[in-house]
Amino acid sequence: DFYGTRIGGVPGNETSIGVLKNGDKWIAGMDGRGIYRLTPTQKFNFAGKENFFLQNTISLLTDSKGIVWAGSKRQGICMIKGNNITYFNESNGLPDNTVTNIYEDKDHRIWAATEKGLSYFDNNAFNKVAFNDGVISENIKGIIQDDQKRYWVTTDNGIVVLAPKEKTTKTWNIDNYEINTLGKQDGLLNASFTQGSIMINSKNEL
Repeated sequence: DFYGTRIGGVPGNETSIGVLKNGDKWIAGMDGRGIYRLTPTQKFNFAGKENFFLQNTISLLTDSKGIVWAGSKRQGICMIKGNNITYFNESNGLPDNTVTNIYEDKDHRIWAATEKGLSYFDNNAFNKVAFNDGVISENIKGIIQDDQKRYWVTTDNGIVVLAPKEKTTKTWNIDNYEINTLGKQDGLLNASFTQGSIMINSKNEL
């Protein structure tokens, strides 16, 4: 059980949980409580004792390669690969330094949702998606990809759907996608989504 304080050392109010192939478990706490790793002795150790960045983790992903991605409030995102930590922020591609959600798509591409736009990781840097005019909002709260390789992007004012026009290529380009938006006029009871608020079930239902 990874909620509350039922296992020694957990801060409570977790925002994200990630599990690596080797069984290591990582947890991001809310409101600056930091990032924790579950050890084999079932104790949670604070992974950012002397790292102010990791103390402000609000989003977390453990990807298919065993890399841990930690998004922070106002400080960007870091890539934890073994004992090495690499930092990314507005100076190297992020649209904004508050990272609300991190996602790995079906092509193993890493995405970062921020309060000022969406970006993807390529060539060791994050690249902002340049939406055309008409996008509801760039305050991105979450992103996910369905079996048809459509991206569903939640914002603080509706949903943006990126549908591939044809077979996608290895290099990602917004021009290869048709952009549609969904809001209250399309039946949404509330178009303002919260952080990380999107998922697809085993039936491919949003």
